[in-house]
Amino acid sequence: MADKIIRYSIPFIIAFCIEEIPVFLYDKKALSLDIVFSLLLTFLQGGSGPGSYYYPIMIQFVFLFPIIFFILKKYKFKGVVICGIVNAVYELLKRAYGMNEGYYRLLLFRYILLIAIGCYLTSDDFRINIKAAFLSCLIGISFIIG
Repeated sequence: MADKIIRYSIPFIIAFCIEEIPVFLYDKKALSLDIVFSLLLTFLQGGSGPGSYYYPIMIQFVFLFPIIFFILKKYKFKGVVICGIVNAVYELLKRAYGMNEGYYRLLLFRYILLIAIGCYLTSDDFRINIKAAFLSCLIGISFIIG
């Protein structure tokens, strides 16, 4: 796990230093302890701008993926249902407690069901039914058009 964190962190740190530090120094004109804390908080939030959620999501993925994989290995398709329930409960709690959208975008829990479905589709337990796949495509296309 540590090697993956390092592999994801080094390019992000380089990009962060190139993009964010000059902007902070230009805006603030001087380096102070307040700016350092603000810079650290921005780093932990993945930087600023579109796609800044990517790094925090990837770090969480390193820790959560083995758990999802274990659940799917043990429970097969029921594991996908379990992950879907966890995802639904998370979404309900987010709405019930009015979670800040800025924090919501930084948490991997909103992707648990998608990760579980991806794992299940690549497992040996999944068999492709051509008729069902074709019907699903038609339903999806008609949904998009409609």
